Amino acid sequence: LGGWSRIDCGMTEVAASPMIARGSASEHASIPGYMTPSGKSRLPMTGGSGLMGNAVLGHIPVAPGWTVSRPYLTLSHLFESKSTEPEEGKQKIGSFPTSMQELMIIEDLLSVMIGIDGKYLKIKVTASGPGLTVKHDSSLDLSLSDMVDRMVSLCQYYVRVVRFTELRQHYEFGLVNHALCAALQELLKEYLILVAQLEYQFAASKLNLQKFWYYVQPAMHTLRALYELVEAVESSSKNGKSASRGGALLNVLHAYANAASGEQYASKLYSFLLQKSSVPYLEMLEKWIYQGVVQDPYSEFMVEERPNRPYYDDSYWEKRFLKREQHILSFLSDKEVVHKIMTTGKYEKHLYLRSTLIVSINFLF
Repeated sequence: LGGWSRIDCGMTEVAASPMIARGSASEHASIPGYMTPSGKSRLPMTGGSGLMGNAVLGHIPVAPGWTVSRPYLTLSHLFESKSTEPEEGKQKIGSFPTSMQELMIIEDLLSVMIGIDGKYLKIKVTASGPGLTVKHDSSLDLSLSDMVDRMVSLCQYYVRVVRFTELRQHYEFGLVNHALCAALQELLKEYLILVAQLEYQFAASKLNLQKFWYYVQPAMHTLRALYELVEAVESSSKNGKSASRGGALLNVLHAYANAASGEQYASKLYSFLLQKSSVPYLEMLEKWIYQGVVQDPYSEFMVEERPNRPYYDDSYWEKRFLKREQHILSFLSDKEVVHKIMTTGKYEKHLYLRSTLIVSINFLF
């Protein structure tokens, strides 16, 4: 999409992995999702049933245990500092020359950009919700402090989007959420490539804070747009609008793509996410129109099938296939279009049942 800054640093593109541990074993023990020696997960629980407890339907499998016991495989690796102040006994960063302070801060920023504490930049993550702050040593040079304050929002945006993908990739959130998470992970991979390139530049002594700020500005615009989107999805879900799955989620993406039509890059970004996320839904729609089949394991489609209706009931076709109003796509919401979709699928189903019945009768005789 061209939203990430690509640095000409004479290297092949390397996907920087946030799974590389930076810190001691004691620091690892404070990671959300870290499996303690007793075998109990430290993954934050949501509600009374926990993160995995939402899979209440019998046909929806529960996520495997390794998703909480191996945090570095699932990006549940964020450090939660015990304190946002520098450790006792550590030399204040202000006691170093300004040029040295700049190098120290750049090194910390490279860690903070992927949600890991630095020596002088400390992250505070709340157990629930997107709350996150990054604080720096108060003795930091004022000119450097101002630059740092501009860039630390990258950490908040990145952490929030990663948390969203971690949660929504579980089975119970459905195929549309899975497709959206896959698209978000594509964009996050590009962001990690940028971090790797910045780290290469820093190791080659070709990076200062001004260059750093120049390179990350496109990434900041992209991550801010993604952050606003995931916040909107979460808030609409909390308000009981059923916008967390299926067609309702696609309607949120469609609304954002339309609202951003005046801003070319944001519109292109949201359209990309909408295109990727709509693939599972459109496959369900295709099966319904051409075969009369409702293949919807997570209740995301606009048509709900109730197969236990008696065949000879005169209300069979009206009550076996029902509309889910909240999952009707906004750009297909015209009553005539919806009626044609419903009728076409029912017609195909009727033809299939009749052909099956005829074959059975012929077999008997």
